[in-house]
Amino acid sequence: FFFFFFFQAEDGIRDVERSRGLGDVYKRQVSTQSTWVLLLSKRTNETVRVDVLRQVLNTFEVSIEIRGKIWANILEASECEAKYKRILNQVKYGKFRLSAPLEELIASDVQRSFADANPSFALSVKNILRAYAHYNTKVEYCQGMHSVAGFLLHFLKSEAIAFKALTQIFNKFEMSCFFAKDVVALKRCFFQLDRLLFHHYPSLAEHLRNEEIEADLYSPTWFLTFFTGIMSYSKEIAVPPGLIAVWDFFIIDGWKAIFKTWMFIFSELQDKLLDAKFEEIMGLLGNLRNTSAFHSSAGKLRAFLNQKNITRRTLRIIEQEFDSIAEEGQEDIEDEFPDMPFKGNVLLK
Repeated sequence: FFFFFFFQAEDGIRDVERSRGLGDVYKRQVSTQSTWVLLLSKRTNETVRVDVLRQVLNTFEVSIEIRGKIWANILEASECEAKYKRILNQVKYGKFRLSAPLEELIASDVQRSFADANPSFALSVKNILRAYAHYNTKVEYCQGMHSVAGFLLHFLKSEAIAFKALTQIFNKFEMSCFFAKDVVALKRCFFQLDRLLFHHYPSLAEHLRNEEIEADLYSPTWFLTFFTGIMSYSKEIAVPPGLIAVWDFFIIDGWKAIFKTWMFIFSELQDKLLDAKFEEIMGLLGNLRNTSAFHSSAGKLRAFLNQKNITRRTLRIIEQEFDSIAEEGQEDIEDEFPDMPFKGNVLLK
């Protein structure tokens, strides 16, 4: 099977503009017909398909509509309209109605975050969350999920597809574990982030430790929302370009893209953080909405995410370290290796 690409600049995708030369003779722009059609056979090798889509996202200027189609393709979020309507109708009219406290929590979060958005958009987000709460009774709804649902809806445009994408993300990245009573999965992320910070930016890690700041103080919201918590919604939704870059990589590479994003944030804020005390540090890391990482430095962020300086193997090594310490019943895992960020010398090889 083969891949066929038809390009149209005005319909959502343009080639990255090349520098001019030889009297402005060579300036590439790709153009084609009514939609940018990507014919990918379902029998195509999964790795090849995803690699092609990765190249599309990183090579071309892609519109919201086309990007949404690519994300849906990668997440296999399609052909779900009937199932979504059935679930939503069960919540609205059937015997599986949500509890009053749960309905109130969803309504409150949606109202707070989408008060300035179009009412129809806010209602759609609410519908997605209510349907998911019924679909996944183990998690139901937790604060922060509304940010992810709204972000997906903005790009995917369809309630049903956004709902399917939300379920795929939670399944693919085992997010249900993050909302367990012992929140061990979230603690593991804190541990991994502290270790990576120590390895990549030891002076900054030491400074944060002296200020008694560890990842569990500033990072929970960003882990649980995949950084979509930086979004603000009005009738005209503007998405920070850096956040788009993070998600282009996240839906393909998973958690390593989130940790790479953190390393980039530290690199951007390092000078300010080193000169700051507790309250200012918490302000900088707790409110990332206006940080340059997602705005003026978005191009640098995308280039940074393209690097392979954090691998799944790296994360597994740190995860194993966390698990071994947790199994030994040690409450303070940082005391196990106070002077070394990792066991041995194998990390990042």
